[in-house]
Formats: sequence, C-alpha cells, structure tokens
Amino acid sequence: MALTRIGRSLLMRTETGLPPMFVRRVSVQAESSTNGGSAGEGGGMLPAGIEKGEVGAISGVPTEHLRRRVVVFQPSKVVTQSGSSKWKNWRITFLSTQKWENPLMGWTSTSDTLANVGEAGLYFDSKEAAIQFAEKHGWEYEVQGPKEEVKTPKSYADNFKWRGPAPQK
Repeated sequence: MALTRIGRSLLMRTETGLPPMFVRRVSVQAESSTNGGSAGEGGGMLPAGIEKGEVGAISGVPTEHLRRRVVVFQPSKVVTQSGSSKWKNWRITFLSTQKWENPLMGWTSTSDTLANVGEAGLYFDSKEAAIQFAEKHGWEYEVQGPKEEVKTPKSYADNFKWRGPAPQK
C-alpha cells in the first residue's frame, strides 16, 4: 500500500508538467542597491539586504581566508585556438601564498586550499558580477583591465616567401 502512495505522488504533476521531485523552486531578488563608493574603492553594487562581507562571515570560512586578496581579470585568448568562447568572460583567482618544492617528486606543493579555486571555475559574465561576488564574500580585490588584442596583418603568401639564405653556424 505504501508503494502505491509513493507511486501516485511521483505521478502527480505540477503546473510545469513535471513530477514534484524534478521541480526546483527558486526565488530571485531582482532589486539591487548601491552601497556607495566606486567599484575600485571596495563599494560596488550588492543585492538589497546583503552587506559587504556578509556572505563570507556566515559561510563558516575561517577568518584568515576572509582577508584574502583576489584578482578580477579577463583572460587573454588562447594562442593555439581560433575560437573566442573562453576569453570573453571574467575570472577571479586568489593570489598564491606559500609554495615549496616537494623533495620526493619535485612537484610544487602548497598548503593553501584556495590556491586552485579560481582555476576550477570562478567564471563570470561581466566584470561587475565578479566584483559583486568578491564584495559579498568580503574579499579585497584588484581589477586588471582586459588585454587588447593585437592583430598583425598577414597574407597566405607570407608562408611561401623567400627570406634569403639560412644563417651560417
């Protein structure tokens, strides 16, 4: 009898047409307020009701990690690829602290647990979103401007031009 109740509850549909176990309710707060100051001075835009550093303080992170300095930057385009999908976004990385060479294997080691967090996936669609995330967690941040793309005009014929004799060794 219990199995039939479970089966019925799974088959009941919500307004989305999916069983209740597959529906996620999300409330998004669309309002934002300016907490004063410019983004470089540590006071950008935060969602209403969230103070600077509040998320980091209540998340249970040790206080020494709340004082970390992060770098907000836009990565340069990968030279070996012609696509542009991975360099339009902004990233946050932590400044590395202590590193040493492991005497057994020769690998670089660190005791910093946040050293590779930025490499793992702190990607943002805009600079403002990255700054807002850093402010919510109470991190000091430094913004590096995007690197300008330098294009050197070349033609296909440049691959076959004769450049003179090879230098003698």
